[in-house]
Amino acid sequence: MPTIFRCLNLRITMNPRGNEHNPPHVHAYYKEDLALIDIRTGEITKGYIPLDQYLIAKRFIEENRDILLTLWDEDPQNFDRF
Repeated sequence: MPTIFRCLNLRITMNPRGNEHNPPHVHAYYKEDLALIDIRTGEITKGYIPLDQYLIAKRFIEENRDILLTLWDEDPQNFDRF
């Protein structure tokens, strides 16, 4: 799963829809924690990461929502935009 964002110990990854299930989401990893975050709403749909890390991930999603939704429908080779 390609990493599309890193900030300190936070790592965000994403697979295109063909390899994943709806709703469009990213995987946010922080140390041993993992959360799935809905791209459209910015809300955690499964799992947990600490609040500070969640706010960083949410801001990244908000600032890049259009690109992330486009990537959701594309080939992972196009993930080099980040």
